[in-house]
Amino acid sequence: MFSTRLLKKLLSVIFACILLTFAIYPFLVKEEYRDCEFQSFNCEKGYSFLKGFKTNHCINSSHIFFVETSHSSTLNARQACAVESSARHNPSFQVTVLMTPETPIDFGNSLMANLEKLSNVEIIRVDLESFLCRTPIWYWYISGKWKKSVWKASHLSDALRYFLIWNYGGIYLDMDIVMLRSMEKLRNTAITENWDRVASGILVFDKGHKLMRKCMLDFAQNYDPFNFVANGPGVISRNIRKFCDTDDISKVSGAGCGIDILPPVAAFPIPYDKFKDYFVRSSKRNSELFNESYLLHVWNKYSKESKLVIGQNSPYELAMKEHCPIAYEYAFQMGYA
Repeated sequence: MFSTRLLKKLLSVIFACILLTFAIYPFLVKEEYRDCEFQSFNCEKGYSFLKGFKTNHCINSSHIFFVETSHSSTLNARQACAVESSARHNPSFQVTVLMTPETPIDFGNSLMANLEKLSNVEIIRVDLESFLCRTPIWYWYISGKWKKSVWKASHLSDALRYFLIWNYGGIYLDMDIVMLRSMEKLRNTAITENWDRVASGILVFDKGHKLMRKCMLDFAQNYDPFNFVANGPGVISRNIRKFCDTDDISKVSGAGCGIDILPPVAAFPIPYDKFKDYFVRSSKRNSELFNESYLLHVWNKYSKESKLVIGQNSPYELAMKEHCPIAYEYAFQMGYA
């Protein structure tokens, strides 16, 4: 028979354990962030703190984010075109470019100087160790697994995109695009590459969206430094299928999960295996080729070695000329982009 004395002893032990847990919890939290010097900054209501390198920024959710993670202190003409065209077509959105150079950003470069003159463009240098302090991907970053990858820059941007859109909201875009029209009215939207998987390079989601949190945590927990696709399109594709309870990407928009999936033509009017079509003259005008597209994604993974030669009037050149005149003028002076 269970005695009253034994019951009292058992309750005393349980109570002591509870007290001990509360007593050591602050030290456990402190230990968790022992290598992370966190700095806070008070922003007005509706704005969130973004830590730059020795700078503090307050931003709202009407934002377009780009990240340059190769440690370069400048952008090239193609990257600048992505930023400029997005700024011109989305004038009520702030366009923020996060860069990770080891030295200051080179605003002595004429392209960088002219880009920064656009009223809704802000180029911010960040130190990732400081920037990611006390975030859900902090331990992924300091673990250094990404350093084993031959795609370090791409995998860093994969991690950052999910965190940025979850934490701040707005639009994330890869830097190998040309914006053709406004995306300001889109909400909780992604774009499919081919109806088999969802692209991770164009994300439009509200701040704190559950899907973005799931993607961010999935990325950190299942990161594979030796796989290019699994950490980007693989992450968002499998999480959208779970989130919307459907294996068919084409049925996500009608699944009642509050997410829209736009068709490939919205950003990929030319598929990856025909990327060279962006670089050669076409018999059709761009208005015919891309009349249903929000933007052009030019497949940098495959096209980075292909020069855009000025004067050939390729679809990519004509798009640059129309939608990013500052970047195009720079490319014109160079003779290529």
